[in-house]
Amino acid sequence: MKQYRNWDAVQAAGEFKKLEAGGYVIKIKAVREEMSKNNNPMLVIAFDIAEGDCKGYYNDIFTRDETPQKKWPNNGIHRIMLPADDGTEEDNKKMSRLKGFISAVAESNPNYNPNKYYDIAQLNNKLLGGIFRREEYETQTGERKWSTKLAWTCSVQKVRNGEFTVPEDKPLPEQNNVIYGGFPQAPTNSYSTNPYASSPLAQDDPFGSSQDFAEIDNISDEELPFF
Repeated sequence: MKQYRNWDAVQAAGEFKKLEAGGYVIKIKAVREEMSKNNNPMLVIAFDIAEGDCKGYYNDIFTRDETPQKKWPNNGIHRIMLPADDGTEEDNKKMSRLKGFISAVAESNPNYNPNKYYDIAQLNNKLLGGIFRREEYETQTGERKWSTKLAWTCSVQKVRNGEFTVPEDKPLPEQNNVIYGGFPQAPTNSYSTNPYASSPLAQDDPFGSSQDFAEIDNISDEELPFF
């Protein structure tokens, strides 16, 4: 058998391409308004990567899943806690996050009407910019692993133009100078080589240099609805 020129660059069958931290253009696949187990309203948005080498990333995972009752991958779901319109400081923060998301959708899609933000059917098939970071988690068996998750959203133009910073890794919280679980901290220098990647994020600027980014709500696993 002869030697092949592109052998080292080809992905082996059965391997799965890893999603790196960085900026991606994403597409909204489905939207629902649901109540969490704590009886809090939220938008649940299924999305996928829309451009680049990782296009269709979450659909590939979904397609390869052979379990009888498979669901859209959890990391491909964006959740926004909805405000109760009660005027409290916490509620105003929720409204600000929601408005940031709606503004990013409007900037990215000329046919989207932000004045009718309450019509969530408008969100279907809309494009959006997504900034992803690596986050550490602990399995039920105590094993520490890393996963790449959507950290905040922005306009498609910001991602395409590289007008963002790649977020630092988010390790588990430290306890007595030791990472939770008793393991040393993982390195935080693994950044995306995707075509939209910009410079690493400064440690004193956890939300990036622009106010045009909408941060993703931190919701516990117990609150997560699934498609």
